[in-house]
Amino acid sequence: MELERCLARFDKRFRRLFRQHQATPNLSPLQRATLEDLRADDDIVITNSDKDLGPVEVKFPWYVEDGLVHLKDARTYRILTEEEALADVAKLHQDILDWTFRWQGKIPNSKLDYLQKHLELTRAEPFGFFYLLYKLHKTPLKTRLVCSDCASLPHALGQWVDGQLQPVVQQRHTYFRDTFHLKKKLGALEVPPDASLFTYDAVSMYTNIDTNNCIEHLSNFLHSAACKADFPHLVLEAIIETLILVMKNTKIKFRDLFVLQLIGIVMGMSRAPTISNLYVAFHARLRRSYPGSNEISSGSATSSMMASASGSLIRTLPSTLNFGQRFRQQSTMGASPGNSPKGQARSILWTSQSPWWVPSSKPTYSRKRWPSIFTCHPIQAIHLESWQALSSAMS
Repeated sequence: MELERCLARFDKRFRRLFRQHQATPNLSPLQRATLEDLRADDDIVITNSDKDLGPVEVKFPWYVEDGLVHLKDARTYRILTEEEALADVAKLHQDILDWTFRWQGKIPNSKLDYLQKHLELTRAEPFGFFYLLYKLHKTPLKTRLVCSDCASLPHALGQWVDGQLQPVVQQRHTYFRDTFHLKKKLGALEVPPDASLFTYDAVSMYTNIDTNNCIEHLSNFLHSAACKADFPHLVLEAIIETLILVMKNTKIKFRDLFVLQLIGIVMGMSRAPTISNLYVAFHARLRRSYPGSNEISSGSATSSMMASASGSLIRTLPSTLNFGQRFRQQSTMGASPGNSPKGQARSILWTSQSPWWVPSSKPTYSRKRWPSIFTCHPIQAIHLESWQALSSAMS
């Protein structure tokens, strides 16, 4: 009885600390009215912009049309019927379940139990979902197709293989952890006076990776004597099987469409950065064989890289920057004020004293940052003009 009285007194005093009261709104009447108008309008979708430039409003038909621009690429995507998609994910469900049984005793039971539980949780809705990011910094306006796969069938398996390969990625010479790590590497860089530090970029890198070639190269690398010596704990065959499962069974929804990705890696999926980093590191190792060149790093943004080369080598580099037909990508390159091409974010001319940052013709944007209201599944669609008007009203 005494304990109950003590708990009752505690509850009474505790509730006094959290009484409801009228709070002062932190939004102006104009801001509240604008948000209510957005919420009530079923003809628009609120999504996010690329480079974290804030939320974007798009008319729903435009949003769908912008998504179809990507999905109409028959080389990369194939539209499935609902029956085909459901049959495919049912087979994938069984394949992943069989994988968990096959590797019992080699992989901790806690990991396998998590994978099996995730399979059951995603049985009702096994697909990832495509959404668009609007590239406000591009002229003309473009979009990036990204997948939210946190509730998809292969997500947990992708998480597992990502965890297995992360230590391997971090050991590659192209890897840097963050901006501070990059600055430290650049500070320790020693180059001759006539050398230039330049950057280059892969066009649509994720969807230009040849899936079979990627799996083949990663398999050969993981089975190499050096990798086995550095990472003896890796269950190599399980990792290779997982790569095949997650890279060749990408089923995604965009609105009411069911989509199969035929080639490459889907941006936004848990395993995508790790796999692409390793694949780029493999090609970077080949390019380092050129005398006088030194690739510095790619970091987590694997489509952009930085390297140094002697002045005599600069003229020959454009032909070496193509990763080959299997990697089907283009590159942009800049090494000095005289040859910085349109589209190059910036180039660096390295002198014997200090680096000289050279701005390019690519425009930059400075916008007031909005609090993020974005979720992994956009609710509804933004046009650039509408976004600019709304940004001005709320600034």
